Amino acid sequence: KSSLYKTKSFRLREADIANLENIVSYVNNSEDRRKYTDSQIIRGLINYVSDNADSHIKKLMPYIRSSS
Repeated sequence: KSSLYKTKSFRLREADIANLENIVSYVNNSEDRRKYTDSQIIRGLINYVSDNADSHIKKLMPYIRSSS
């Protein structure tokens, strides 16, 4: 299977971009040896949420609801 099996495209609002930049800054400032790309960080966040959704879904739902 290709790593690009099913590509999704989405748009970020200005506030979302600012939040992503903040996350990228925190991640890259905590890592001395390497700088991570926006895509790597987004994939890491998706994988983390996927692995932990069962225990964190109640905390996550208000953010999902307000993202409309």
